[in-house]
Amino acid sequence: MTRLGAIRPGSGAPSEAPMPFPAQDLAAPFSDTAAPEGTPCPSRWAWRAGVFLPTLLATGLIIALFTDFFAIGGLSPFETVLISMIAFTFFWIAMSLFMAVSGLVRVLLTRRREGVAAPIDVALVIPIHNEVPNVVFG
Repeated sequence: MTRLGAIRPGSGAPSEAPMPFPAQDLAAPFSDTAAPEGTPCPSRWAWRAGVFLPTLLATGLIIALFTDFFAIGGLSPFETVLISMIAFTFFWIAMSLFMAVSGLVRVLLTRRREGVAAPIDVALVIPIHNEVPNVVFG
């Protein structure tokens, strides 16, 4: 029932299908038996270094440039805080950049698999409260 009236069958809303909610032991480790076994990449430390080292190098360079710029008349506490804020935000942005570049390099270096991937069952769950589903998904 919505504020616009009852939801009629065939109006775009799926029929109700309540599912059981078994009790869960949240202290137990999670394991999905249907998930494929993953093998860790043997060069994962090289990939991580390829992300972190350029990020640290670029951040160190930007800290050196701003420190030289602000240190002409001596560094005040405000300028020190400003340089640290610039360093923090630049590290964040540089990390995103080098992570994207490493992902691009990884895609370009790995061979493409032949064939089409097997279809999977995926449920797109979107909470809708007091809304007509065919308008929301329209």
